[in-house]
Parts: sequence; C-alpha cells; structure tokens
Amino acid sequence: MTTALASEDVGRVLALAEPSATIARWSVVPDPYPVLTPSTEALARVVATTADGREVRVFVKTLRSLRHWPMIGLIPEGAREASIARFPWRTEADVYGSSLVRGLPDGLRAPRIHAIDDLGDDRLRIWMEDLPITSATWDTPRYVAAARCLGRLAGRSARQGLPADAPPLSGGLRMVWEMRISGGILPSLRNDETWRHPLMAAAERSDPALRRDLLDLADEAPAILDALDRLPRALAHGDACPQNLLPDPERPHAFVAIDWGFAALAPLGTDLGQLLVGLVENGDARVDDMPAIHDAIVPAYLDGLREEGVDLDPAVVRSGLDGGLLVGKTFSALPLERLGAPPGAAVEASFAERARYARYLLDLREAFATDDRPGGTSRTAQAAAASEPPVAEAR
Repeated sequence: MTTALASEDVGRVLALAEPSATIARWSVVPDPYPVLTPSTEALARVVATTADGREVRVFVKTLRSLRHWPMIGLIPEGAREASIARFPWRTEADVYGSSLVRGLPDGLRAPRIHAIDDLGDDRLRIWMEDLPITSATWDTPRYVAAARCLGRLAGRSARQGLPADAPPLSGGLRMVWEMRISGGILPSLRNDETWRHPLMAAAERSDPALRRDLLDLADEAPAILDALDRLPRALAHGDACPQNLLPDPERPHAFVAIDWGFAALAPLGTDLGQLLVGLVENGDARVDDMPAIHDAIVPAYLDGLREEGVDLDPAVVRSGLDGGLLVGKTFSALPLERLGAPPGAAVEASFAERARYARYLLDLREAFATDDRPGGTSRTAQAAAASEPPVAEAR
C-alpha cells in the first residue's frame, strides 16, 4: 500500500486547519526524523500557501499494524501472531480521539488534531498540528518543569479516574519486557559470540562486572516487575522523553506532549524514566549529567502529585522510576544494533559512553532490592509495598 496523500484528503484537512483561508498551492514534504517505532509507517508534513501569502502546515503520521512492519521476520514465527495481536499500534490515534488528552494539567497539552482517518487494512492516519522546530535547552529547571507536569498528569488521573471514553492503553513495562527484551535482546546478551565483538569486549574490559551484572539483572527482572505491580498506578504518557515534550509555541515555558502511542496505566514514577534517559540515548546528553537530573525530577514529580491532591512517600516514586529503568532500559543500554557499524573512533567513543550508561542503570539495583536477592527487601521497596494511594480507573 502506498502512503501517498490523496489530493482530496489534503484539501479536506487544510480546510479544517484553516477554515477561512483560500489555499493557493501545497506540497508534501517527508519528515526526516528517523522512524524507530514499528507502528509508524510514514511521517510527513503538508506545507500550503494561502491566497494572501500565509503559510499553513499540517503534520501527518500514518500508523500500521505490526503485521505490516517490514522487519516482522525478526519475531519468531511461533510468536508472530500473538505479537501482532498484542502490539498496541493504534493507541496513539485512539488516545487523540478520546477525551483522555483534553483537560490536561496546566503547562501540558497534546497537539491539536485536525482529523483521524481509518485507511482500512489495519492502517490509520493522523492529521495534526505541525509544531515549529525550535531548540530548547534542557537544563535542570526545564527537567523540573517537565517532571512536575508528569506528576500532575498522574495525580489528576489517580484522583479523578480515567474518562469513560478512555481507549485500551499500552501494556506498559510488562509488554516491553515480554515482546522486546526477554525474547529479543537477552538471547544476544547471553551469547558468548556477542561479547567477542571488539566493542563489547572493550566495554567489558573497562567494566569487568558488566556482563555478569546484566545477566544477574535479567534473572531478577521478573521479581522487579512483580514489585512494580504492587505500586499504585496512574495515567502515564509512556514515552515522555525530551524529544516528545516540545516547547508550546503559544506558551514557551509549557509543553506539547506528542507520541502518545505508549500511554498506559503505569506505576507512579515510571514516566520519569524516559525523561531522564532520552537525551543520553540519542547522544545529546552525557551520563555525567544524569545524577543531578535524577535527584531533581523526583521532588518535582511529587510536587505535581500534591498539586492534584495526591500526597505520596518519595520512596514510592523513586521505586517506580528506578524499577522501570532497571527493567525497561538497562538491557538496551548497550546498542547491539551498532555492532555492525564500520569501526572508527566515533563509534568506539559512543559505545563506551553507552557502556557507562548501562553501568549507571545497573547501579540502581542496590536501591531496588527484592526479597529474591541477598539482603532482603530495601526500605524503598518496603515503602512502595506499604502505600495504597488511589489507582486510576475509567469512570
């Protein structure tokens, strides 16, 4: 199937975006942002000029079922149909089409949606506000502001419940663990051949405990997931990295949250994980920046919760954040997909930094001990298990 945009559809949506304008001409420009999510088939923008010379822009995102993913063959044949059925490819469109993202807390909004088209054959197209590309400096105050908004998002849903028209949401960390990590990444990390690659061998020479600790964490991950299940849950964006929290052109100190495809009812605090690691993972921040940000975003998130009437032990939020990072991010910290890249100093330096990132995450284990590990349950996990704030549910 082609992802080309039909003229009649473009005209219809431009009329919705600018009802009073007369469109003189328009063109479709593919978006250069790398498509990493299997459910995203195409990204583009319509750039139009009105008769009086104004520019009108609409961003277009085409979603698809996992069965249309070109790399579906990477999923073992025996698990393929179950994975296709389970993967929440339409969550983003369903969230935008519901009232879930209307009435978000002050300082946070979703992009304006002009239309959502069902293309048939398990494909959807979202026509939305095209947000200007602006550079935002992610300093500590900006991280704090974003964490506070995420706390308010969670706190509001925990106190009010989800709206009656809330769609089915993502499966959260367990889905990531079962669909991506346990069957996709861990077999490679357990393979001796992987660690014989020069980049992996260099990482292990710098950190002799790296391999052992990764595999030990893999054994502990089911118990960590169980501990996270005992935490109170609320609405989470699910992918709240800085790249998805754009400056609001109407209110520069506010955020427009895009890419709601992994929205979920998640343990309180887990939404902070992507906020912390997003720029490190794409190379725009360094591991050395993480400790200060880590310490700043937890109290900011707690402030957001309190503003919505939810008062929580800080240990609960820290448990959600650290436990979510341990299970959801540590095993992909070493970018195995780069092992086939041509060798060179830049690749080596990048891989070494990602090995330091893996170690940072692994060191969170001591703050998230479980009963299945020597030493028993940490104070953090005890506080998490003892708390009983409200859990968000549909009204």
